[in-house]
Amino acid sequence: MVYPLNIREIFSGNSKNEMIFVFNGVITQDLIVLLAETIREELSLYCKPQLVNRVFAIFIEMAQNVMHHSDEKFYFDQQSFGKGQLILLKNHDGFEIITINRVNNSQKKFLMERNNLINKLNRQELKELYIKTRRQKNIVNTKGAGLGFIDIARRSGIPLSVDFENIDDYHHEFSLRVKVNKSKKKIFYENIRYKMH
Repeated sequence: MVYPLNIREIFSGNSKNEMIFVFNGVITQDLIVLLAETIREELSLYCKPQLVNRVFAIFIEMAQNVMHHSDEKFYFDQQSFGKGQLILLKNHDGFEIITINRVNNSQKKFLMERNNLINKLNRQELKELYIKTRRQKNIVNTKGAGLGFIDIARRSGIPLSVDFENIDDYHHEFSLRVKVNKSKKKIFYENIRYKMH
């Protein structure tokens, strides 16, 4: 796997983040449930329930995005499962969830456009976009693509960070980093819009 530039710092030994776990491989629904429940149990030992629930929900959404939309697939019993990497980090402010998976050119274009849109919206505008997107019957790439991004942003309250590193002319390693802060004071101010990272 090719690590995007902003991910390599995690493995450099100089990172201020504490790594809770890393998984690299085929993502199935059973695996997502297992990892998510493990996260819930671990975090429940030292975090407030509200924070645990936010990390839990965001992790599931991000992992499902890899399972459904990774361009690198594993086929079993007439089903396809995406391959990718799931990373959970702990830091002073809270937690950071990272997914890495392969995407093609059309997926990259869609993800960049979606991310740019989401990071410009405030909380109320995100809510309106979420409702509008849910009502759409035909969503690009199906299986709710784009809706998950919006839901992740709403739960996190912090701009999404995305990065792409070229593999070849047609494929890219896509990384999505989502911060989940402990303090609600750092989340969403009604009249302040997101700033791009």
